[in-house]
Amino acid sequence: MSPKTISIIRKTGLFTKGLVYTLMGALTALAILNMGGKASGKKEIGTFLKSQPLGNLLLAAVALGLLAYTLWRFYQAYADPGAEKKKERIPTRIRYAYSGFFYGFIAYGFIKILFNASSGGNKKQQLLAKLLEEGWGLYAVGVVAALVLGQSIFQFKKGISGDYMDKLDNHPEAKREYQLIKKAGLLGYLSRGIVFLVISYLLVRVILDHNANRYQDTQGVFHYISSLTFGDYLLGIVAIGLILYGIFNIMVARNASLTRVS
Repeated sequence: MSPKTISIIRKTGLFTKGLVYTLMGALTALAILNMGGKASGKKEIGTFLKSQPLGNLLLAAVALGLLAYTLWRFYQAYADPGAEKKKERIPTRIRYAYSGFFYGFIAYGFIKILFNASSGGNKKQQLLAKLLEEGWGLYAVGVVAALVLGQSIFQFKKGISGDYMDKLDNHPEAKREYQLIKKAGLLGYLSRGIVFLVISYLLVRVILDHNANRYQDTQGVFHYISSLTFGDYLLGIVAIGLILYGIFNIMVARNASLTRVS
């Protein structure tokens, strides 16, 4: 692919990713304020888009945009653009590939909603239930919980360190937006860290209670946060953080020629 084509794919993917997270946070925030929203994971966003005027067109556009982001991530894993291919880069490239699979599955979920395909229940819970039936299943779930916890720590570290801004430091023409991008990114990464932390905890509960129903998707995570003491306030903070994470990705897409941030 030509550099121009890669740039278009990347910008499209980042913009779409930003749109999805902005909608997720906005709909959840509206639900907290009793203004007609709904605590929304990615599945609920797909349903929301489909219900809008020209909903199928919107949903198809978002699905294609997420496929573009998936392709960009796989390209990063393969080519590692802008970085020397050293052995210490291997974990980073594996993370890019994991991200590609993750957003590829999300795009697939949106495509199923577009074509009214039945989800057949919570397949993740069904998979966990099958694992719990196996002697080694608890250990497998424990490994997944540890990996999700690692993802949470990574999000916190990335947000607090601010290293997601490194590639903008040498571009003074972007300084007008620099502080806004940095603050949005900080709160966005911290909010994602909280979401992954709760998912990890729920997976631990699956092990301790030997009950696959303890696991919940993103919407369930929001409901769990809301059930805590001062939960609505915490969920409001997380929702705002996800909105800002969406804005962060949209602004990074705008400055995609200046930074490899993703």
